[in-house]
This record gives sequence, C-alpha cells and structure tokens, in this order.
Amino acid sequence: MAGITFHYRWRWSLRSDVASLWPYVSDTDRFRAVTGFPAAAFTEEPLPEGGSRRIGRMRKYGFPIVWEEMPFEWIREREFSEVHNYLVGPLKYIRISTRLDARDDGGTDLTYEVWAQPGNILGYPGIPIQIGLLQRYLFGRAFRQMDAYVQASAARPFQTTRTPISPAGRARLREFNTALTSAGDDPALVSRLIEHISNAPDDQLFRMRPFYFATLWDADRYATLELFLRATRLGLLDLSWDMLCPECRGAKHRAQGLHDLSHGAHCPSCNIDYEVDFARSVEATFQVNSSIKKIVRNEYCVGSPQNTPHILLQQYLAPGEKRILKLPLEVRRYRWRAPMMAGKSITPRTLADMTQMSRGRALLEASTDTKNQVCAVILDESGLHLLPDEIGAGMVTFTLQNDTDRPQVVLLEQTEWSDQASTAAEVTSLQTFRDLFSSEALRPGESISVESLAILFTDLKGSTALYRTVGDAPAFRRVMDHFSILRDGVARHHGGLVKTIGDAIMAVFRDPADAVTAALDILDGIQEYNAGHPAAPLVLKMGIHQGACIAVTLNERLDYFGSVVNLAARLEGQSQGDDVVISEAIASDPTVNEVLQERGVQVEAFTATLKGFSESYSLRRLTPGRTPQVAAPASTNGAA
Repeated sequence: MAGITFHYRWRWSLRSDVASLWPYVSDTDRFRAVTGFPAAAFTEEPLPEGGSRRIGRMRKYGFPIVWEEMPFEWIREREFSEVHNYLVGPLKYIRISTRLDARDDGGTDLTYEVWAQPGNILGYPGIPIQIGLLQRYLFGRAFRQMDAYVQASAARPFQTTRTPISPAGRARLREFNTALTSAGDDPALVSRLIEHISNAPDDQLFRMRPFYFATLWDADRYATLELFLRATRLGLLDLSWDMLCPECRGAKHRAQGLHDLSHGAHCPSCNIDYEVDFARSVEATFQVNSSIKKIVRNEYCVGSPQNTPHILLQQYLAPGEKRILKLPLEVRRYRWRAPMMAGKSITPRTLADMTQMSRGRALLEASTDTKNQVCAVILDESGLHLLPDEIGAGMVTFTLQNDTDRPQVVLLEQTEWSDQASTAAEVTSLQTFRDLFSSEALRPGESISVESLAILFTDLKGSTALYRTVGDAPAFRRVMDHFSILRDGVARHHGGLVKTIGDAIMAVFRDPADAVTAALDILDGIQEYNAGHPAAPLVLKMGIHQGACIAVTLNERLDYFGSVVNLAARLEGQSQGDDVVISEAIASDPTVNEVLQERGVQVEAFTATLKGFSESYSLRRLTPGRTPQVAAPASTNGAA
C-alpha cells in the first residue's frame, strides 16, 4: 500500500450564480471553521530569493499536525486549489480543488476534489473516514448553507459561533444606545450597530470596517465612521491601527494606538520591508470591547482567495512550466507580480515606484483602444515581461511561462485599493477624532509619511485694527465667534482643525473637494455673521494646497510638516480677503471643478512667487458668486 493516493470527487448543484457564490466558497478561513477543522497557528519562514515559506500547526484528536502550505492557485469566479505537504501527522500530502461551473439556468455546479496520501499507518483508515465520510457531509452542508443565504432563505452564509451577551452586557448596550443617540448619532444607525454587536457571529466582531457597514446599511460613510469613533470613546468598541503590506495588502501588524506605530514595517508573508504611509498602509479597524463580549479570534486559513480579493488570478509554476488560461478583464489598469522575483526589501511610496523598483512587477492596461486579447507573461532571470503591456478589455488569453530554474508564483491584481478602508490619513483628519482622541499621537521623534492631504490655512485680515475699532472685549468675542465658524465648517466637511496660530488656523482634509467646500461655506458663514455685526466686519483670508507631507507629534498633538504645508501657508498670504487662493494641485482635481461649477464660483488665474520658494506658482483665486463685504484695514499679522 506504499504510495497509495485516495481520490474523492463530489459535485453539488446549487441554485445561485457563480459570481454570488464565489465570495463565500473562496473564503476558506470560515469554510474550515464550520467544517470541523481545528484552529491553526501559522508562521512565515523567509526565503533567501524573496517571499516566504508558510508553516501551519494544529492538533486534531490530540495528535500534532504540521504542514507546509503551498501558495494557493486560483482564477477568480472559476476555480481554486491548495496543496499541503505534511511534516508531522497521519498525512503526507493533500491537494484540494474547487471548481464552479455556470449552468444555463443561472445556477452553479460546484465540483470538489481531494487527493490525499497517508503519512503513517493512522492515515490509511483516517482518510476514508475523516475525508471520505465526515468531511463530505460537512462540506455539502456548508455549500448548501451558502447557496441558501444567497437565495435569501438563510440568515447567514456560515453556521459560525455566536457568543451570547450576559444580562449585564445587555444592560450596558442599552446605556450605550442612549448615550450615542444623545450625542447626536442617528438613532437608526445606532440601533444597527447595537443589533450587529448583539447578534453577529464572533468572526464578524473583529476587524470591523466602518465604511463596509456604511455600504451594508445604506448609510453615510462619515456618519458611520464617527459613530464607531464615539462608540470607542464610550467603551463599546476598541480601536486598532492595522499596518497593511503594500504588496499583499494584508494586516500583518496591529497597533493599539498611534504611539505604537513606526515609519517602517516588515511583511513576513512577502518578506519585504516597507515604509508606512498614513494614506495607504495604516487602517483603523474596530472590534467589540471585552466587557460586552469576550471572544477569541482564531485563524484557520491565511492563504485563500478571499483574503486577497484584489488578486484576480494566482498560479504556481514549476521551472520551465507553461500554462494557457483565460480571464475576463474590465477597462482598467492591472499589475502582474512575481513575489519570489521581487527581492526582499522595498520602500515604495506609490504604485509607480513599486513597479519601477523591482524586476518582478509589470503594469498591464486593459482598454478599448486595442482589439488584441492575447498576452504572454514570461518569467526569466532578468525579470517579469509582458508582451504586450496593453490589451483589449474582455475575455483575454494569457500564456504564462516560467523560464527560470526554480518555482515561481505569478499573480494578476487590481491596482486600486479598497474604498472600504478607513485610513489613518482619513480618520486623523476628522475633527471628531481630534476631539475624542486628543491624546492620540505618534511617539516623540517618530514621523510617518502621508501620501496626500489637503491643507487649509486661514487668517483674519485687519485683526489688530479690529481691536482698536470696537475695543478689546468685543473684538475678542468676535475673534472667538470666527473660530467657531471655522471649526464648524471644517468639521462639517470631514476635516480636522490641527492648530490655531494667533488669529489663524491650520486644518487638514483627506479630500480636496471637501477642503474647498468647507472654505466656501466658511466664507458664507462669515458673511452671515457680518450681517448681524455691520460695524467693522470680519474679513477672512484663506489658502489651500494638496500633496505629500509628514505626520509628527508637536505639543502632544498630531501635526503635519513639509514643503506642502509651508506652501499652503504662503497661499493664504496671496488672499486679498473674502476669497480663497488654491494651488494648481487643488484646481486640477475633477471633483473640485464640480464644486466650483455647482456653486457658481468666480475663478481668477494668476501666478505668484511665494516667500521661501524660488519658482513661480500657477494659482487660482476663488471668489463666491456674491457681492463681498467691505474690506477691513490691511492685516498686521499672519499665519505664515
């Protein structure tokens, strides 16, 4: 019986279509959890040529089991397979293949195959009993559950564990409900969050993403994010900062506070070092506080397709191997990548940097400009090559060829990052976060890059003369009122007030359109305020610029520095009052142009040389479409 291989092939006819079933069928982490597999521990052993070797460990029926997990292979919405080579335990080898075939009636035929070799005497009776009988039943039940969920005849796609809430916990939830509603959160949104925490399976109470729930609940993204932040401040949720690898996009490290973040990180799966960026590689996620539910996060599988949904295709090629396969592509940019050719250390800032810095990457453009839908992907000792690098959208035929002398993993991925991630740049620029978590800051001396932020500076024009005209006490009240208008306008449009500088402020926004909208609304607010205070009206100067900067801690608060910040401060000095001066970087943003057109803003182009900068800058002066207030005397102080 030496070398015997057991082979099982099962087929289930499901009512749902392939695209609807794929997210659940390919989620092998939860699939294993509901089909009798024990929780596992995984370690990544770095390989000298790049990439890593994944080792899994678990115990079943009291016996230790250790295996090397080979890279998964898949073609999205069609098939995936996995191979385990066992180092300890009753098995020697197992290969699993899952394929989804669409039927003419709209349903799916799901074929599941297993090849297993015993590793010792226990494997011979164990494989037919454990796999041939028990797992066949459990697998079929799990697939039918997914099908029923898609068909809306089951409440959940997986029969996962739900930890009950104690009576004391339920009392606390009622208190949280009242507190959040009293704080101004939408009662319906609060009820949704409380219901989710009360009834969701345990695996859905870890790494919760507010923007995902906003989509699920058909709610405003920022209202949902702010609800999660307030729930954290009250003790209902816990906030963590996940550091995402720029290659696999996995959350390999988790920090409990900004103080624990570092500008550099390492991904053990990809075996690369990378520079952390607030705008891309740090994400805020939430989980239920242990005082409400004490739950444990177990891992069952870390390499499945659903863990990296941005990867459309992944294949493992032996030396000299050639494969031909087909995949439908939409009109967009994609990237081919060979992780084991990429080298061990990169510090990319942008996708273009990542492509240029390694011989194991290449960009592919799918467009309607070409009819050719055939592409060769060749791996050789000089790198990864595409012939051609632009193809026609639709069903594309790829020829994959490994001309190196070692196995290679090659994958095709979407270049866009998920819009469901609440990045650190987005969260920390919110006024709600800065109010609720004022002590959250980077550790002293640490600095982290931010790929892009919109920076707003303001200053009161003629504030010194204002004190002389109306007197110290009335002038001070007006200045404080002006700060309230500024703060409300910034907060209403998803920005955060970083600091005040005399009679000026610095604020940040993730979206340049939000920054411009906030500035225009603030000018409207100042005009409305002046209508009730006609003597010595307030005149505001404003400037906005966008670009990369550095996040640091200053005076125990999160602050931002860099040439982009300096230039934004200088733009305010170009304002004449009751207008907004924006840079070319802001003016060229399509969403900013939509705002300007919708509001009928007068746009004046001009150039200027700014203090501290040698070159001239192309700028725009934005004036609201209304008659401006009478200008106050010239300013004698400034933010810059």
